[in-house]
Amino acid sequence: MLNQTDFSNRQSHPKPIGLIVLFSLAGLLIFSAVVLLGIYFGLKQAKENGPIPVRYYMAIRDQNYALAYTYLSMDAKVNDQKVNLETFTQQAALADSQGGKVEGFTVEGDQNAPDGVILQLHRSNQKYNVHLSLKQIDGRLQIVSASRI
Repeated sequence: MLNQTDFSNRQSHPKPIGLIVLFSLAGLLIFSAVVLLGIYFGLKQAKENGPIPVRYYMAIRDQNYALAYTYLSMDAKVNDQKVNLETFTQQAALADSQGGKVEGFTVEGDQNAPDGVILQLHRSNQKYNVHLSLKQIDGRLQIVSASRI
């Protein structure tokens, strides 16, 4: 027969499962926030200080065509045609409407190579390669030609 003392010693202490779950969720939320902040600040850094081809296509991805245009030289050609802000904006908007918005891109090789760089552009409806020719003009690396937008 069990006496009262024996019964109380046999009861197991409830495990703090609720606390374990709570701390696990809190840790997961903190980790997720840190990762998201890292991604945000990494993209922000690339937009502001990254290589010219990256900044150019991030501006096009954001549909900020005026900003993208600033990375082109004064006599730049796109699709073998000299462009100004108006014609560049028209070509970029047309590319977005026909191929879908730019969702991402992959840079192949040296992103600041003066002889140019090839990017694989990922639009919502298609993927294709773009060749950008770069040149140092007035102490600043600029895009002098783009095979397409």
